[in-house]
Amino acid sequence: MRIRDSERADSKEIGRLYFDPYGPGLVENLDKATADIAASFDGENGELWLEASPVALIDGDIVDVLMTVVETPWERTPEGPFIIELFIDSAFRSMGIARCLMEHALDIMESPDWSDT
Repeated sequence: MRIRDSERADSKEIGRLYFDPYGPGLVENLDKATADIAASFDGENGELWLEASPVALIDGDIVDVLMTVVETPWERTPEGPFIIELFIDSAFRSMGIARCLMEHALDIMESPDWSDT
């Protein structure tokens, strides 16, 4: 497993992780799921903190993603960093991958200069 920062170019793979477990229902189709993820990269849910939004790759495929914004645009949410999404491929659940991404993101958020992002 390899962990790296997420990138806008990952939108389609992350969109698949978003769409696959729910199918039509939560989101209409894979294209809409991909568009929703791209909108997050574009700041629709607050400024995406790429360093605190890691993806986990196995054999070059994204199998897990955690998306964090520096601050949400919504009322009645805590100030500061906020995790907006956590998706994992169902074939890789219960393997501790999400925990690794959470620990990675928390290490970034706890760094003394996080407010410089």
